[in-house]
Amino acid sequence: MGTLILLLAAILAGECGPIQGDCRLEVARTMANRYVQAGDWGSVTDAYYGRGEPTPADLSLAAMLVTAPTTLADERHYYCYSNEDRRTQGWRYGDLVLCDSGYCIHFTHDWPGG
Repeated sequence: MGTLILLLAAILAGECGPIQGDCRLEVARTMANRYVQAGDWGSVTDAYYGRGEPTPADLSLAAMLVTAPTTLADERHYYCYSNEDRRTQGWRYGDLVLCDSGYCIHFTHDWPGG
């Protein structure tokens, strides 16, 4: 379980980059939603490419994800992607967009590419 917590924390840190607070919680919610839907962490972690150096807050949030994913699942957003991915892939803007220091993450319920 410790390895999974470290992996999820690294994903939270990498996906959000310089965006603090709400971004990490929203990415954790997308992970929880995907986990509840898929039933396994492998398919969830394979969907996220960002990796970063986790903070203590990332580790705490990741521990909550592993031990109680349904407390974070809200069925709102299943996908998150960077502004760069949005531009290069031709994806639409997210239903929720969080930005800081020129970096933006988009969140959406439905696949953004179609």
